[in-house]
Amino acid sequence: MWETHQSTGEESTLDKLPVSLSLEVQLYLNRGILTKVPFLRDADEIFIREIITKLRQHPFLPGDFIMRKGEYGDCMYFINSGHVSVLVNDDKTVVAVLVAGNHVGEMSLISGGPRNASVRAEDYCEVYELSKDRFDELRAKYPKFDAQVKVEVAKREAANKRKDE
Repeated sequence: MWETHQSTGEESTLDKLPVSLSLEVQLYLNRGILTKVPFLRDADEIFIREIITKLRQHPFLPGDFIMRKGEYGDCMYFINSGHVSVLVNDDKTVVAVLVAGNHVGEMSLISGGPRNASVRAEDYCEVYELSKDRFDELRAKYPKFDAQVKVEVAKREAANKRKDE
């Protein structure tokens, strides 16, 4: 993270820039992360700009848990750097390793239900958090986005149902 921010302090370099320039830099750096999420893939420029303003950056150290199985989904995360493991069976079984550009937590964020896996940082990670409150604001303001979310939920539920059969 030092390489990205050249700082260990609370205030980032972006915070020192004019708001419009800061937004342009954030858009340049983060657009690719957002457009990998199925329900954000076809989002227009205005929407992407707004969602970027709603993200909060968090660093995690190796071994830190980003989220735990059973917790209720109050946010989702976009992995900006590092590697994370997705764990089940009391955090003993790794079912996936995710890298920059991936995201986690979207299904429990949407449903409000408990998380079905834990996610642990395997090295120094930087993630962006989208809280449920901010996510719900976006859904209310952008009906097209809300419709895309509903389609994605239906697809996931159908896929999960097929797995269970």
